Amino acid sequence: MFYNRANLKKEALSDLNGKWKSAALVGLLFYIPCLVLMCLYFFAFFSSAFGILHMMLFVVLFYVSFSMLSLALFRWSNVLLKEGNADVKNFFRGITLKAIPSILWLLLRSFLWCLLLFVPIIPMAALVRLVEIPSASVVAALVMYSCFLLFIFLYLVVLAKVTSYAMMFFALADKPDLHVRDSLNVAAMVTEGFRTNLFVTNLSFMGWALLCLITLGIACIWVLPYYSQVMTRAWLFMLKEKEDMLTGSAL
Repeated sequence: MFYNRANLKKEALSDLNGKWKSAALVGLLFYIPCLVLMCLYFFAFFSSAFGILHMMLFVVLFYVSFSMLSLALFRWSNVLLKEGNADVKNFFRGITLKAIPSILWLLLRSFLWCLLLFVPIIPMAALVRLVEIPSASVVAALVMYSCFLLFIFLYLVVLAKVTSYAMMFFALADKPDLHVRDSLNVAAMVTEGFRTNLFVTNLSFMGWALLCLITLGIACIWVLPYYSQVMTRAWLFMLKEKEDMLTGSAL
């Protein structure tokens, strides 16, 4: 079956039709804690009354809260899609400490992949001075150009991997009993062949993100549940396409 981003968005809007009141409340419950923690961080950053430890504490609290609220939001969307139930209680039921090791594992794996980017960066930095030497300028320039192309390629590879790993939260929302490590592996398998589609889908929300900035975040209350519903539908679509591959796996 063909991945159709436009259809996924239409179906997500259909899921939310008549349920926007609950969706807005869920968006508010997600947005307010994140907003408070971000304000505390920036206040600590620009205030002399707070030190580096306070800022680090606010960053940790933000990531912990963000991961738990994200998992709760995706769980709410999953229940809405499967059961048509938009009850806000499903959001609270989705809040779990399992999100904390999930975000840590996700950040670790993403960081390890990002280390690949240093492969072309290191020789490029080393060859900067050689370009100024006439006898070595041509060779150095060619090597630097090759390293630059390699950097672009590796960046796209890393971006694809990080995009696929981020879907682990949708795997956990769909199967709460799934182990954290297994959810990351399942996310990588399910998104294989669809990573470009996922990237474009995320990119298509840039306009909505701009609207959120213009409205000082108020639009997030409606945009977040909509985004969550679209991505939940995308996840279940990909999962259905890969169900034969996942037969007998941890999922």
